[in-house]
Amino acid sequence: WLSINPKHKSEVEFIKELESSAEYACLELIAMDAKTFGVEGLYSKFISPDAIRNRYNERVFRALLKKWSEMEIRHLQVHLHSATNLPVMDYGLIDGRPGKCDAFAIMFLVPPSEEDDLKARGSMGSGDDECGEEQESVPMSPPNRILHKLGKAATGLNQTVQDVSNSWSLSHLMGVGPNGPKHQYCRTKSGIRYNTLEPLWNEDLELVFHGGHTGMNGQLQNESIAFHRLRVELWDYDRLSANDFIGEFTIPLCVLMDGRKHIFEKALTDPEGKTQAKQLTGVVRLVLQLGA
Repeated sequence: WLSINPKHKSEVEFIKELESSAEYACLELIAMDAKTFGVEGLYSKFISPDAIRNRYNERVFRALLKKWSEMEIRHLQVHLHSATNLPVMDYGLIDGRPGKCDAFAIMFLVPPSEEDDLKARGSMGSGDDECGEEQESVPMSPPNRILHKLGKAATGLNQTVQDVSNSWSLSHLMGVGPNGPKHQYCRTKSGIRYNTLEPLWNEDLELVFHGGHTGMNGQLQNESIAFHRLRVELWDYDRLSANDFIGEFTIPLCVLMDGRKHIFEKALTDPEGKTQAKQLTGVVRLVLQLGA
């Protein structure tokens, strides 16, 4: 695990990029704070539009959204590495002796609240740019208007299908587990690692974000991505009975908006009180990066 060394620009290089960009002069305040708290430490505070506005101001918030939109993010790349110290989930049928665990993970994208989503999209649609200069409103050509409407219709249909799919969660199909947030989507399942309390997956997964639109500059814009969370459930697979829920954790994706890879070690929790473990333990290791 310690040998994993994501290749990306350093924090120093990223801060210099913020400082040297004349187009984003309003982000100098963020560059200054990044020197104090570190890029990851600072970005981890950007959990909602109001969190950024309250820390800085409207101009900085809109400049940050504009810079993020240039990344044209479409999906979340997950490298699920391993877990350690998982609880015993299987016991002998005759002697009741403790066994091990057949672990697999289920991942979801959790969108921001509807209120936060509207605040983010409203800022991108405002009449002033990030440094207070008026933007020119450019009407769509008839073909672009048609494509825009078709894209919105397709997105809405896809969302409806996904919502129906997510309503059939593991708690309904395979075992008693947490409900999770109502609007989570893009359920993605890892492979199963049998008979171990220290599973090693080394598995790459991809979760695709919903929503977004093409801006006047032709770039994909999805202002809600920064305020999404990744939610991960860990389960124990059983061949002859319902699967057992072990635990879960969430990671706010705002910390990934610097475009770099980030390594996480997350302890399992049980916020809904649904774990089947006698004593909940375990840490999951994974690497995350946003992708275009």
